[in-house]
Amino acid sequence: YPELFAEQLASNKDLRHHIRTKSIEGMPIYGECGGFMYLCRDLCDLDGNTFPMTGCFPISTRMFHRLKSLGYREATLRKDTIIGSKGNKIKGHEFHYSEIFDVSEKIDNVYTVAARMDGNRKEEGFQVKRTLGSYLHLHFGSQPDTAYEFVKSCALFKAERIKIHETQ
Repeated sequence: YPELFAEQLASNKDLRHHIRTKSIEGMPIYGECGGFMYLCRDLCDLDGNTFPMTGCFPISTRMFHRLKSLGYREATLRKDTIIGSKGNKIKGHEFHYSEIFDVSEKIDNVYTVAARMDGNRKEEGFQVKRTLGSYLHLHFGSQPDTAYEFVKSCALFKAERIKIHETQ
């Protein structure tokens, strides 16, 4: 619940900078719901105070007193990501009191999400380099390759880093 600790999270500039730097370097980072909010540019709390977050995504979020989204969902990957290949379907759920209210630049939506009850699809899942985030809480067990693909992405990043250090 980053909204409960927004001031403390914002004041930890070293951690915010470190996470953003690793994101820019291409380290696989995955955040959902509150973790996604932390990966965004900033968070506006219930009192209207805005706190800087990591800035991995050019997105602002804001809190509400009422529930903004609740329900079971199914995500379909629109392209290859750090958690799977295009076409993979992963079940999950949403439960949050916040929303995106400002996207300052174009950002890739890497999956579509269908609500279980009505089947309407919306674009979701934001990816910049190998940083992936969404409000959706994915159930990795619903698509067994999901965890494997994330670990594989991490191993690839490690191998890339080793190769860079060997050539220096």
